[in-house]
Formats: sequence, structure tokens, C-alpha cells
Amino acid sequence: MKATRVVVAISAALLLGTVHPAAAGPSKNGKAVAYAKVDLNTPSVLSFGGPKITAASAMNAGGPGSTDVTFTGKFPTGVTPDQVILQATCESGAYCVSNADVISVDATTLVVYVAGFVSNTTTSIGNRAFLTVFIGQ
Repeated sequence: MKATRVVVAISAALLLGTVHPAAAGPSKNGKAVAYAKVDLNTPSVLSFGGPKITAASAMNAGGPGSTDVTFTGKFPTGVTPDQVILQATCESGAYCVSNADVISVDATTLVVYVAGFVSNTTTSIGNRAFLTVFIGQ
């Protein structure tokens, strides 16, 4: 029995010694760095959050259904638009979909374009959108 425990202990020590955790990016454990619920019609930010986000605002980006959302807070130094991962979902019961694109990002500000449109006609629609932001490596 003691020999079995020794083998198990040595095996566990060897396993822990050889397995290295993957390097995590700024969105550790898959947590969002910023999120917002946006009214694409008015435009306005209805609610927002994120561990280091201090403010969020919205501005018309060309008509109903098109909005620029600005998040203010702390982002990783040297972050690039290609590292920003966006998830946009439109709130609707009528085939509304959302699209999002990074306009700019730096250590204190992230600006995202969000649009809502009807999927079968591509007509702009001013519904609400849910926006979630992750930072990759």
C-alpha cells in the first residue's frame, strides 16, 4: 500500500512538473473586459460594465441602426484592433442581426461600430444590441 502511494505521489509530481499552463491573454478565464446594452435608434448606452471600464457612450454613426460605442477605462498597453474580439447580438423578434467592428483602441479607449439590420432584407433597424468585448493574445 505504501509503495502504491509513493508511485502515485511521484507520478503526480512528474505530471505537475511537466505540464505548463497556457499563457493567458488579457481576457483571462474567458471573462469579458467590457460589455454594453446599446439602443441603436437613439443612440444611447442603456447599461455597461467591465472590470476596468469607467464609462461608455454612444454616438450616431450614419443613421438608425448604426452606432459608435466608446468604452473608457483601462486596456492592455499595446493592444491592437486585431486582438479585440467582439460579440454583438441584436434584441428583436423579427430576424434582427448585429455586426460590430473595432474603429480604434489604445490603453484607455476602445471605439466600436455596431449596426443592426434585418437578416433577410439587410434593411437597417434601430433596435437594441448587446455588445461584449474580449481581448485576445
